[in-house]
Amino acid sequence: MKRSQLFLLITGLILLSIGVTYGTVPEGSMNLLYGLQMAKPGDNLIHMLRGFSGLYLAMGLFWIIGSTKKTLINPALWSVVIFMSGVAAGRLVSFVVDGIPTFYGFNLFFVCELVLAAIASGFIRSDAKDN
Repeated sequence: MKRSQLFLLITGLILLSIGVTYGTVPEGSMNLLYGLQMAKPGDNLIHMLRGFSGLYLAMGLFWIIGSTKKTLINPALWSVVIFMSGVAAGRLVSFVVDGIPTFYGFNLFFVCELVLAAIASGFIRSDAKDN
C-alpha cells in the first residue's frame, strides 16, 4: 500500500467515524464535544447534523474506497483537498465574522483541515511527477 493510499484510508476512517457519531447520537456528541444542549429530537440543529453526517459518511467511504482502487486514488485525493479546504475556508470566515471561538478545539480542527489538505495536495503533485 502506497503512502497516499494509507493516508486516504486513515482520513476516510476518521471522517466515517465522525459521520457515524453525528448521525447516530447528535445530541450526545454535541454535548460531549462542544457543550451544546439540544432541545428535543425534532430540533433543527439535529436535522442539520444528520444531514452533515450523510456527507461525512459518503466522503469517508469514498476515501476508503479510493485507498483500495488505483483509478480512484487521485480523484479521492482531490476530494480531500476540496473538502478540507472548504471546511477550513468556512472556519476562517467564521473567525473573521464571529471572532475566535470559545471552544479552542475549533482552532485545532482548522489547523488539521489545512494540514490534511496540504498533505493530499502533496500526494497529488508527487503522483503527477511519477507519471
